[in-house]
Amino acid sequence: IAYVDENITNPNLSLASIADVFGHSSSYVSTVFKQFKEIGYSDYVNQKRVRLAADLMCYQKMGIEEVAAAVGYVSVITFRRNFQKFMKQNPSEYT
Repeated sequence: IAYVDENITNPNLSLASIADVFGHSSSYVSTVFKQFKEIGYSDYVNQKRVRLAADLMCYQKMGIEEVAAAVGYVSVITFRRNFQKFMKQNPSEYT
């Protein structure tokens, strides 16, 4: 979990990459992650990235695309969808 937190802004962070680092299968990493955090891996990563993005949007003068990239999203569409899911509003409405 510390590895995920330390690499949260890495756009290549995935269950497969974590499994490779620690020498386990993706399904094993997913199961262990859910046992410890009581939330699925994807939701954890996306929620953490969205919270980080919200902080950036409050304290930095950055556009939506810049914020999305800074917190690890490759796709602005995915960023917007997850922002809406966790913050209950569009990123353009937030601040």
